[in-house]
Amino acid sequence: MKPKVVGCLLFGLALVLTLTISARPDRDDRARHDRDDRDCREDGNHEHNVNTPVAFRAVIPIPGNPLLSTDLSFTDPGTERFYLADRSNFAVDIVDAEKDMFVGRVTGFAGAAGTNGNGPDGILVTPDHRLFAGDGNSKLQVADVDPKSPDYLKFLFPTVGCTTNCGVNTADPTFAGGAQCNNGGVNKCNRADELGYDPADHIIMVANDQPVPVAPATVAWPYATFVSTDTYKILGEIIFTGAGGAEQPVWDAAIQRFLITLPGTATQAPQVAVIDPKHLGLGVVNHYFFPCATIPGGAGTGANGAALGAFQHLLISACGEPIIVNALTGAVIHVVRDVGGGDEVWYNPGDGRFYVTSTDNTVVVPPGGTAPTVIGVIDAEDSSWLQNVPDPGGRNPSAFPENNRIFTPVRTTAAFVTNPSADNTICAANGLKGTGCIAVFAHKAGEDE
Repeated sequence: MKPKVVGCLLFGLALVLTLTISARPDRDDRARHDRDDRDCREDGNHEHNVNTPVAFRAVIPIPGNPLLSTDLSFTDPGTERFYLADRSNFAVDIVDAEKDMFVGRVTGFAGAAGTNGNGPDGILVTPDHRLFAGDGNSKLQVADVDPKSPDYLKFLFPTVGCTTNCGVNTADPTFAGGAQCNNGGVNKCNRADELGYDPADHIIMVANDQPVPVAPATVAWPYATFVSTDTYKILGEIIFTGAGGAEQPVWDAAIQRFLITLPGTATQAPQVAVIDPKHLGLGVVNHYFFPCATIPGGAGTGANGAALGAFQHLLISACGEPIIVNALTGAVIHVVRDVGGGDEVWYNPGDGRFYVTSTDNTVVVPPGGTAPTVIGVIDAEDSSWLQNVPDPGGRNPSAFPENNRIFTPVRTTAAFVTNPSADNTICAANGLKGTGCIAVFAHKAGEDE
């Protein structure tokens, strides 16, 4: 028997004894037990799945309004659930990541047509089973997603973050981000968008990407808000002067820093900004700029998703390409040309793969045609492209490391709702026409071992 398997068996015995002695472990104990148990199961799945290709598995129907407007997704090993920011239903949808079925939703968000930004947008779940979601009106919503809790699927607070005052404090420059777009009476800070989590210091980083200036400000740059998950209070804000937006924050435990992708402008290249959450007064402590003209096949000034894999390999979607860089130095390791850059990207530690949904660049597109949408599968260790898997209509993947299933939200369109027979998404190909769905992919062999 392998030593690691023996270790897992010993852990299981220890866990039974621990739970017998204390039937009510605290949040940190519960999160630690969940993590250790998950590590054992993930290791077994990684050994079985690492060399097998990915293929379509199933589609999951989502009740309510058709999925015309969705944003990011998140798969949480602790709750074993897939979460989707579903603006069409003013909700975060929840799917059982083992049974491939819809199990509930948190409702009460701004929706697709919010007057001060849409929502939900960016989402994540912390180890104590709290769902954090960016919303319109620059709000960071918090809900309980522990199925065993009496407050399951309920908001814990009316709001965290900016509402009518939006952190305005003229004596404190760290709150200037709010002052740009909120003069104390008018709030045009727009949506709270993508999120990152620092588990060491219990801090959420919120990207505010679309502020609109209000007097006395004449310009409003994108900015980030930092919120304590212990006190649910704003710790500070940082302005990204000159940036064309603010996208995906990720936490790098090795250097104890947040990394965030910032789109460029006509005068400033897209970049990854490095931030120390414990010393916000320092602002951005480093920048890695990526002039698109220097990237093979790169174009434009865009920057979107980011995902941190093993060996400090950071995948960013920039200049229309998946670019793998050294998170410590910003040096480009490899540019993947076989699939487009996409929006949200994901690293799955269960199989050691990066995932991105975008255009298939391996096919020849006839004049006037459109390249098909696929999931690009990239080896996170050696940065090589492995395969493109057809996923018509899919976007923003996330993966569950316990069984290595990959989930992609699939939007429909108003035209498909009106005429379902015209629907050409992967949902329609599997019997769900004019509705949208969640598409599920998995490795062909060993996925349930």
